[in-house]
Amino acid sequence: MRLDPRPLFARLRWIRGYPVYPEAPARFALRALRFTLGEQLADGRGRFEFAACGGRVFTTPPNNASSFIAAVFGQRDLNVFRFWQRALRPGAVFFDVGANIGLYAVPACRIVGPTGRVVCFEAHPSTYAFLARNLARNCNGGVTAENMAVGGAAGEIRVAYDHRNPGETHIARGEERGDSVAMLSLDEYCARKGIPRIDYLKIDVEGYETEVLSGARRIIAASDGILIQTEYEPKHLRRYGDPAALTALLAGWGFVPHRIAWADGRPSRIASLADYTGEVVWSRRDLAEAAV
Repeated sequence: MRLDPRPLFARLRWIRGYPVYPEAPARFALRALRFTLGEQLADGRGRFEFAACGGRVFTTPPNNASSFIAAVFGQRDLNVFRFWQRALRPGAVFFDVGANIGLYAVPACRIVGPTGRVVCFEAHPSTYAFLARNLARNCNGGVTAENMAVGGAAGEIRVAYDHRNPGETHIARGEERGDSVAMLSLDEYCARKGIPRIDYLKIDVEGYETEVLSGARRIIAASDGILIQTEYEPKHLRRYGDPAALTALLAGWGFVPHRIAWADGRPSRIASLADYTGEVVWSRRDLAEAAV
């Protein structure tokens, strides 16, 4: 087949702006080349393999931006992984809402260990198939993968799949087309499964974070030391209402937002989210003062 160099050139330009790119420019550029070639050579098969997260092998659909980032930089969000070395302990209960193909869940399994528990939710059936495959390949028990959406209450909802980037799959709005999937709240799920607490709750659902949290009031209240990681992307939050609703909800429960340093994973309190985009870790205590 004939290879198209344009995606590679675009990606090489993009990675130069990524925060950890200056740490090893040549190595990251070579990884970007290897990933893009593998993706194009796999065209027509609908999937290919790459290594990330300490050499673990993942199967991914083409055009998955999260897979590209993990393949190039070693982890989906290297700053978050560095933070986990400080904050995530063996035996922890880790929930991953919007698990994609498992790029958070796999390293979380390794950190929480056999005494911990990882629960993943991925709504779209196609992406879920990749998640289940990668968890089976890279985790030795202690992990549960659920093919369902998470929201404010039980029911059914439509999920819009984006072939240009499966990681941008989101809850459909209005007349937007989408596949119908089952939905459950985290409170209902934890009650059904007898889960008394969550230690780390990661949510990346392309703007639907507030609705997920609204259905997790009881389990969050019961989890004294819980850390909540959300993507904070106002353009995505606006799909479903006022972006400020997310901050208001969590602040009302006593949580404060933190940014995570790329260099070493150290948390620092965010004074205002007005001009912020990216991952946020919410805690009931000031993590910087707690020396996490």
